[in-house]
Amino acid sequence: MLPPHQQETYHEPGKQKTEMRNNRRWPCLLTIFGLLLFWVPFRAMADSAMRCQSRLVYLGDTQPEVLEKCGEPDWMSGWDEAPNSTVSRFYDYERDRYKAPESTRGPMRMDVWAYDFGSNRFVRYLHFENGELIRIETGEKGSD
Repeated sequence: MLPPHQQETYHEPGKQKTEMRNNRRWPCLLTIFGLLLFWVPFRAMADSAMRCQSRLVYLGDTQPEVLEKCGEPDWMSGWDEAPNSTVSRFYDYERDRYKAPESTRGPMRMDVWAYDFGSNRFVRYLHFENGELIRIETGEKGSD
């Protein structure tokens, strides 16, 4: 009997090609996974602030602060939530984590403001709860 390094080995045709293809997939998959790891947190952080000219609006700012920094919105909508309602904020941008629904007592004022900064930028939707900015969303391309 010969030592293992001197023994003849039988290779199935095509098996070596399959193994080489599988070995090439790992670096590609790891690269994609790495890019996703970096992209997801930055995407979440992108909507925690909004630029108005040279000033920034942050989550937690009040409606008067936003008006002072950005001026009048292009579109506004508001409504009152029923007393003892449940508010579902799925993602808490301030703490960068998912959040369970909250129960509140008493009426709540909900407002949505839209700022259209022109065709070179996207429309930004600001969501307020009792006068406090709780979410900033990016919408469609703006118009002139």
